[in-house]
This record gives sequence, C-alpha cells and structure tokens, in this order.
Amino acid sequence: MRIIKIIFFIILVAFFLMPTKSFSQTINLADYNSWSAGVKFGILPFYGDVRQAKYSSDNKYKKTNTGFTFEGIKYFNQVFGTRADFLFGGLSGSSPNLNLHFQSKIKEFTLSGIVNLNNLISFYPKKEKVLNTYIYAGVGLVNFRSKLYSYDENLFIGGFGCDSLGVSKTKSRTEMVFPFGIGIKYKADPKVDIGLEMTLHLTNTDKLDALMVNKSYMDRYSYAAISITYKFGNKKEFVDWVNPAQDTE
Repeated sequence: MRIIKIIFFIILVAFFLMPTKSFSQTINLADYNSWSAGVKFGILPFYGDVRQAKYSSDNKYKKTNTGFTFEGIKYFNQVFGTRADFLFGGLSGSSPNLNLHFQSKIKEFTLSGIVNLNNLISFYPKKEKVLNTYIYAGVGLVNFRSKLYSYDENLFIGGFGCDSLGVSKTKSRTEMVFPFGIGIKYKADPKVDIGLEMTLHLTNTDKLDALMVNKSYMDRYSYAAISITYKFGNKKEFVDWVNPAQDTE
C-alpha cells in the first residue's frame, strides 16, 4: 500500500509540474472559457475491515450510502486542468462473522489534476465533439466521525469523534486521502455538461470503520457519481471541448 501511495504521489507531482507550453501554443486560451463549477451525486461503497464480502438479503445493516459534491474546475489549456472538490457523505459496513457494523459521516476536500484524454491523443475526426473522457488524481483531507456497534445486539462498542457512550460529539478526526479515477461527460449545451465518474479514494487511516486491525490495509472507499457542470464566460466554447483536429490548424 505504501508503494502504491509513493507511485501515486509521483504521478500527482507530474500533473502539476509538467510543462504545458507545448500544449498551450496550439490555441489562444483567451479565445475560450476556462472556468466551470458543478455538482455531483452518487454512491459510496466502503472497503475495509467491517465490510460484508457478499450481499445477503437478511443483513439488516446493509444499505447504500450516498455522497454530494460541489466542485470548481480551471483548465490551463485543452489538455490539462485542475479542480477542487468538496464531498459530503456517509460510509457504513457490516460483518455478521465479526458481529460488527459501523456508521461514519465524512467531509472531504481534495485538489486534483485533470488530463483530457481525447485532446491528449487527438483521435477525433474534424467535427464537433459531444463526448470527452478524462482522468484525474489528487490529494486532500477527509474529516470523519465513526461509530462501531455489535451486529446482533446493536450495542455501541467504540468510535472516533464521539464520547465513550457514543452519545455526544467530540473532536472529529482528519486524515489524508488520495483520490484518482476516470470520467466521461456529454456536451448537453454550450453552457452545460452532464457526466459520469468513478473514483477510488485511498486513505492513510484504518479508523474510518472505527476498527483498527494489525497488518490490515488502510480503509478505502469508491464514489460512482453523476455530474452536472456549468461553464462560465462569454466566449463561444469551453477550452476542453476544443477539437485539436479542427480548431488548431
């Protein structure tokens, strides 16, 4: 897991330090809009120690957790950009074999680098684009409170961000998180994009499920979400919709 994070960090640094001059020379950025903002809504599956490996209809604590995100995006040219994401959601898991289940509320802030794959490899013919595919990777902080219960009796066992009885709130925990994923979006309108994303969030903590196990992997969760993005500016086109085969000859 540590090696994965080191590799991930190297890729992230490359996103932000990679020279963009060679790409920005192909277009005049002032001719295009480059700022946008959006919202996302999706599900948050959890991967940790307290997690049911297989679905069971008699698992009374099995439920689908959801998250809601606000994001701001800035593109530097038709290939590279960056974005800030604020995610609010919940995590949960249950393990009848361990006689445990947990609930957690999370708030997450991340900064990510974006690469527009369509414009990077320029495979589009000379016509208007309606679909874009992109990848992204970032780093941030996840703030959470977690409570662990027994599966059979539903008795409080312990947690983070709460008192010893699980009744009152105490100081929440904050740990690092490393999201990376892939997305696709559809140009519904010159000002509006609709998309779908899949993100894996790696953390540096084993406390999201309020259970720490020796030699266990750090807790992780994924985020499958739909998005709606509004593009700001009075130019005709947004920069990541530039077709290199058409607009940069």
